[in-house]
Amino acid sequence: SLPLEDRWSAEKLKAVTTDNEYSKLRSQIGPETVVLMGPKGKPPSVIHLTEMFKEPDARELQQLEPGEQPERRFLGEEKITGALVAMELEKMPMVVFISAGQRPAIGYGGEYEHVAARLRALNFDVEQWSTSGRPGPMGQPMPPGPPPEPGEGQKALWIVTPVAPPNPMKPTMGPGDAGKIAEHVKTRMDKGDSAMIILATNQMAGFGMPDPIKQVTDQWSVTAEIDKLILHEVVGPRGRATPSAQLRIDQWSDEHPITKAIGSMPGIFVSASPLTIDTDPPDGTTVTPLVVATEKAMWAEKDLQKLQSGDVKLNPDTAGSRFYAGAAIEKDGKRLIVVTDPIWATDQITTYGQLGPGTAQLFGAIFPANAELFMNGAFWLLELDELIAAGARSQDIRRIEQMDRTSLIALRWALALILPGVCIAAGIGVWLVRRRV
Repeated sequence: SLPLEDRWSAEKLKAVTTDNEYSKLRSQIGPETVVLMGPKGKPPSVIHLTEMFKEPDARELQQLEPGEQPERRFLGEEKITGALVAMELEKMPMVVFISAGQRPAIGYGGEYEHVAARLRALNFDVEQWSTSGRPGPMGQPMPPGPPPEPGEGQKALWIVTPVAPPNPMKPTMGPGDAGKIAEHVKTRMDKGDSAMIILATNQMAGFGMPDPIKQVTDQWSVTAEIDKLILHEVVGPRGRATPSAQLRIDQWSDEHPITKAIGSMPGIFVSASPLTIDTDPPDGTTVTPLVVATEKAMWAEKDLQKLQSGDVKLNPDTAGSRFYAGAAIEKDGKRLIVVTDPIWATDQITTYGQLGPGTAQLFGAIFPANAELFMNGAFWLLELDELIAAGARSQDIRRIEQMDRTSLIALRWALALILPGVCIAAGIGVWLVRRRV
């Protein structure tokens, strides 16, 4: 005779079949926990409230007024979402970051650790694979290991991070890694996996040296002109026009779910190459631009040597009002994303706050769209479109920051003394003018 909702909860708890599982569940449940119940046959998931909030650091605590309570930032959005996704899927997707250098892609010292941490928070299986190996315990070079292998029925996404251009003095260093990565990604996509390929500018491509990874993307109705760089003119403090590669974007197209959810979040691309999109792709292929630059006085510059010397001016022959730097392609049921900026999703950009890289958690991300573009792109590539949802992430995007104690005191003195003084001075000035009249 239990109420319907209680009977439903009781049946869900019966999904915990063994005594050990039930004991473990009871030990996890407490007064400050959230219990999520999923489909029949799936055990409940328990999330502690301490995992859903980020405690303030020492610097933030020092700025508090006496008796003022610290602000805890909400992190539970992705914790809860990850737990729900884990209940719905038989196996959580695998995301593998591929690199070709000595620096790791994720983990300690990794360039993509911020976005990787967000994927882990969703209970994704996040791995990395380097074709160059890693230094051993004593610093000695270690041979590269085999790439991670997805389990049976497990979806896999391969993130191809930029491969350094080949060194003409060491021709065996670059192309071998790029060729190995290109062959592996092509093989995995033939088996049904998806990929996000991040390309970097490569001047050697303009001299007839092929790029194996670019050759893979060329088969998807897009052409990355990696021998060029998108530039635009900016006016300096002295009124002189200078070239800049920084492309700021705060209006995203609603033609694709990936960018429609981003809305008007600001993003930046600092070293993007032009991406030409086939206007008449073959049947079964859909290409949608993701990154569209619309700065004034833009052009594609091929002579990058002049850029270092500052002797670069707008080239009317390669000028345009719109350039693409990223696209989502769906071909015969397979999905691919190509982005032609090497650092758009690195921690250098995604954690950039008011005081530079690594300060976004303290002061809010200046370019939150970059991380959102990566995450939404990963969801779409893994066919988890339902996870692409609009909405600001409070832990990353703080439009109005809380003032520190020093600034608050300065503001109070300004309102108490400076503002009345300005009003008095203005009044005296008006009185003097009227007296003369």
